[in-house]
This record gives sequence, C-alpha cells and structure tokens, in this order.
Amino acid sequence: MSDAGLDPGEQLIWTGTPRVLRYTAAMGRRPFLVGIFVCGFALYWMHIGALANFPFAPFGIVVLISGSAMLLSPARHLLGGLRASYALTDRRAILDLATGRISVPLAQVQYIDVRRSRDGGGDIYFQDTYVPGTESQTLRRNGFVAIDDVGKVEKLLRAAVDNVTAGRTPEMERTA
Repeated sequence: MSDAGLDPGEQLIWTGTPRVLRYTAAMGRRPFLVGIFVCGFALYWMHIGALANFPFAPFGIVVLISGSAMLLSPARHLLGGLRASYALTDRRAILDLATGRISVPLAQVQYIDVRRSRDGGGDIYFQDTYVPGTESQTLRRNGFVAIDDVGKVEKLLRAAVDNVTAGRTPEMERTA
C-alpha cells in the first residue's frame, strides 16, 4: 500500500502483506470442511433418490454445486491472499482485500485479540462486524490475518490506539 490512499496529514506507521499459505488456511479451512459434508450429503441424497426412483434426486445437483463451491474456497482465498495488503496509520487500520477495502478508525477498535504462531507470526483481530444474510447475520472478525512479526505489529497498534484514545476530548467521548 502506498501513501496515495492516505488522507492529508495522515502518517503511515506500518504496512504488510499476509503469508499467503497461512492466510489461505485461516480463511478457507472452515468452508472447505463444511463443503466436504455438503458434497457427501448431496451424493448420498442423489444415490438414494436414484435407487428409489425418487423424482427429487436431481435437486441434489444444486446442493452438490454449492458444496463444490465451498470445496474451492481455499483456491479463492489463495488468490485473495496474493492481493491482500494491510496498513496501520496514526488514524486507522486499513485492510485492502480482494473483496474491497476495510478502513477501521482507531477510535472504533473494539478490542485487540492476538493469535500467535510458534514462528513469531500470527493474527491480530480488532473489530467485529455483522454481515446480514437472508435468515441470519454472520459475524466477521476484521484484522491483520497471517502477518509476520505479530508482536511488533501488536505494539504499534496498541500505541496508535492509545494515542488516539488519549487525544479524545470529552465531547468526542459522549458521541462515541
């Protein structure tokens, strides 16, 4: 990420990109596992329906296609990991993802949840958002996923959030 996407006077503190394979594993594991179950169910449904001459057996194809899309989730996240980048400024955390840019003002950081791996990398989550669905909402955790030197980035993020919090006026506290 370059300074071109920053607001006037905004200072860049840190930039990084995810480790692509760890990003893929972190983001694509759950849909892949669900996809295995869904495809297995669809194949079973189609097989039993065909044996019993059940007229709804072809509808299993729709379920099989949905499950197959879930099985391809790691490939989608692999490509997304190649395009992703992160930035931390004195005002906000920026996630440039394949699905779009997420900009989180530091005053809206809800928590700092650090997940460390043995090699010094890891994930830092700092905001929850709810994605509306047709029947329910899905929780999405925003943060820097699969980064190197998670300890250093955690310190930079905590310091930046503390600086923004310390600079708040009482009026800003009431409106937040």
